[in-house]
Amino acid sequence: MLNNKAIFHFVIMLALSYAVLLAASVRLGPLYGNLWLPLFRWEMERIAPDYRVATLHIVERQQQRVIESVIETTRPVRIGGTIIPADLPMTGSIIIGNQLLHPILLFSFLLAWPKIRLGERGKLLILSLPFLVVVEAADIPLALLGGVQDVLLYTLAPEHLSGSFLVYWMNFLSAGGRQALTLSAAVLTLITYRYIQSKKSIFQGDRHAAPLPE
Repeated sequence: MLNNKAIFHFVIMLALSYAVLLAASVRLGPLYGNLWLPLFRWEMERIAPDYRVATLHIVERQQQRVIESVIETTRPVRIGGTIIPADLPMTGSIIIGNQLLHPILLFSFLLAWPKIRLGERGKLLILSLPFLVVVEAADIPLALLGGVQDVLLYTLAPEHLSGSFLVYWMNFLSAGGRQALTLSAAVLTLITYRYIQSKKSIFQGDRHAAPLPE
């Protein structure tokens, strides 16, 4: 259990880490975002095989950086009672800040967590990377597809909106799910770290306790 002093220290360090990483994201945000675009493109085309990603890039719209995609139908697609022809382009976008939230919040949380030696925090951040990949993959590609599907269903078949998982997931992310995913990744990272440390301690204890060969 954390005492009041540890909680206060955690809150202060969390605020400082968040501020520093947020400031760094202003300069490094586009670089970070571009690194993920090939994965996002691949994922979107696997999840929605009726569509292909014609373009996916980071652009500036109304003085704000966004991840913008142009998605085209690969064949005629039925939406309600309407047939959408093949090669119809549809544009979707999401502000890049939604993507940057994940590493900023995740790393801030891990850097601020108490009772971990400074030298171990680098290992903790590396350990968090697989969870970061899962969180990023669960966010931006699905949100972009959900935005396109939301417009199509709202326009052509509003009665099917409630049954669309992509639209539901997009709304979940916008209603705090994005932060919940990131904090879950942070908690899973800490659990994994503690598990590895406990196994290491047991192994070292057994090694020291083992009798010397005669």
